[in-house]
Amino acid sequence: MRYSFYRIGRMLKSAAGMYALVIVEMAVGTALLVACLNMFFSNQARLADSREQMAEEMITICWSGEALDDPGVAIMETAETTEEGYKRIYEGSDAWDYEAPFPIGYEEYQTIIREFGDDLVFYYGAIQRTYVGQPESFEGKYSPIFYVFMNDELFEYTFSFQREADKVYMGEMALEFYEQMESAHPEWAGEIKYPASMGKLWLSDDFGVEYTAIPKDKAPEAVEMLSYINSPGLTPEEIEYSFVMPLDHVVLLPETMLEHCILSSLMTPYNTLLVSYRDADAVDDQVPELLTRLMELRNGMSFKIEDAVLEAQKSIADQQNMVVMLTGASVTVLLIVLISTIGILLVLLARRRRFLALACCCGATMGRCYWELAAEVTAVFGLGALLGLVGGYAAVPILQAKLYDIQFYPVNIVIIAAFAVIAALLCCAIAIAGIRLRAPAIELKEL
Repeated sequence: MRYSFYRIGRMLKSAAGMYALVIVEMAVGTALLVACLNMFFSNQARLADSREQMAEEMITICWSGEALDDPGVAIMETAETTEEGYKRIYEGSDAWDYEAPFPIGYEEYQTIIREFGDDLVFYYGAIQRTYVGQPESFEGKYSPIFYVFMNDELFEYTFSFQREADKVYMGEMALEFYEQMESAHPEWAGEIKYPASMGKLWLSDDFGVEYTAIPKDKAPEAVEMLSYINSPGLTPEEIEYSFVMPLDHVVLLPETMLEHCILSSLMTPYNTLLVSYRDADAVDDQVPELLTRLMELRNGMSFKIEDAVLEAQKSIADQQNMVVMLTGASVTVLLIVLISTIGILLVLLARRRRFLALACCCGATMGRCYWELAAEVTAVFGLGALLGLVGGYAAVPILQAKLYDIQFYPVNIVIIAAFAVIAALLCCAIAIAGIRLRAPAIELKEL
């Protein structure tokens, strides 16, 4: 054994010049491969964390723009060019009171429930805001009333009481307004879209629902229109004024009643939509696909997400592209290493034909010669791999500064060591196969 190590050392020394190039190439290829593996494992860990987080949190869907089939688009386009349009916009003509659609209407909501409901949980709300004249007991001349249609998921997320499906719940101000309408001011019914009579709120001429007070001890002070909280271009004051609804001014209805309500531009329709994944194992590309589907259903509108978790997913996808590029570069370098090593071994074996023939005459087998050569090449590859591991470890702080928190994974040592051994055995097998030694005595005689 000791003599074998001595012989391997002598052979390494005799070919040190050629092996130096292999060591450098191996170090470069290994360093790139280690960087790729670190990025890949870090991405997988980060992706697993984000998927788990996405399964536990809700993602806000933000919307902007107007659908092409919105009647208001045509009215606005003619506002400056026609007398009718000018009146409808600037003089408050009754003609301006058209049926304005929700950004995400009840039909679109049902469509996305059918298509994505197996993987996503939807928190859906549709909000109409109007202003009503106030009796002397209220502050100010006009005050808003918010009609909020919620599905069960959004209602349970917002409130801590169990609602009855056949009732409408009203805040203190809205309830007082409707009670005074019924008791003392029936003329108010002509000034509001959803009047009250006989203890019912009438969403249409033939559909009325009983109303009652919201239990204040089981409800927040205000209801937020969550889809607009992070809207770009809006100041906190504008968000507070337009999209945060004081509980006293809220009327709560099930989303199924949207089929009966009367939409109007005077009602200022809005939406809130949040989603969450049903299972961390099911987290995939459903939310991006949902955004695409919504834009198909509401052509002309834009839907997007402002969510740190999905932004992390996008960042991971970008990093994965870099991983692919670096992996291609490292594989290319390592292939060059293997090809050049095979070429070097063929040259070395050609020089060592006399030595191999003499060894075989003394009782050595080609198998023993192969394992000695394999030990020689493994030592070369091992040194290059060691330098590459050191380089890959040293590159971690650089990658952290440029990308994100990338760690060095000890499993890289096992992977690189296995690669170095397997690559050495493969190169030696190919090189030995390329040397056709005849009978040792004949080979020696000719040499």
